[in-house]
Amino acid sequence: MVFVLVAFWAPAPAWANSRSTTAAVRYEFTFAGIPFGWTRYEGTFGPGSYTARAIFRTSGLVSVFWQAEIEAGAAGRVDAHTLKPDWYDSLYQRGSGRRQRVKIEFGSGEPRTLAEPPYDTTSYPVTAVQKREADDPMSVLALIATGLTASSKEPCGTVAPVFDGKRRYDLAFSYVKDVSVKFRGGLFTGTAHLCQVQYRQIAGYKQKILKEGQKWPPIYCWMAEIPHPSSPTGRYLVVLKLWANTKWGRLEARLTERTFTSP
Repeated sequence: MVFVLVAFWAPAPAWANSRSTTAAVRYEFTFAGIPFGWTRYEGTFGPGSYTARAIFRTSGLVSVFWQAEIEAGAAGRVDAHTLKPDWYDSLYQRGSGRRQRVKIEFGSGEPRTLAEPPYDTTSYPVTAVQKREADDPMSVLALIATGLTASSKEPCGTVAPVFDGKRRYDLAFSYVKDVSVKFRGGLFTGTAHLCQVQYRQIAGYKQKILKEGQKWPPIYCWMAEIPHPSSPTGRYLVVLKLWANTKWGRLEARLTERTFTSP
């Protein structure tokens, strides 16, 4: 009851009275200095709701050997403290011979997964509790971008729990230090947070990026705070660069585009 009264009498945040705004970012991927793909993410945030969509495509010489495309979208509700997805839909296509679609419907009960073609979920189960405590991958990106888990003590955020239909894992963020950053093209100049990101497998299918038993290399990113009234927290956390050093070379994603538009 106390919470309800506080929420009722508290003045509405600026974002609650603003029009919806679409925040878009684009990243180029390189491995050992060689370009191999790009991704674009768009999150539209308005009073009490959000939608998100993204696309990933391989490019360059890599496309000759591995031609892949991923499209995904999600929508849900958001306020100054929490984010709750309603649905998630993704489509993975590899060349002309492989196609996998995964949809997750969220509600008051256990999230429902629909896969075309269907895949086995009994050999690597994810419990109902593990599903309910997590968000889909697209909504997690919105969670990170709006800084809902970040604070003055934890400027990078804390833990983002993910369920993608096959696996349940955590992305854990920890603050390292602040660094001075200057990006070309006026994308960003100023102080950014150097953050470490850890992938923690909880349940379900194992990631196939690494061989069984191998540990993930340390992952780091530069994260900048961009003030904007459309975010529930009054600012967006934008990843400027993310990288991991492997024994074969550096895997890196670098920001190449950043825009905010309102209808």
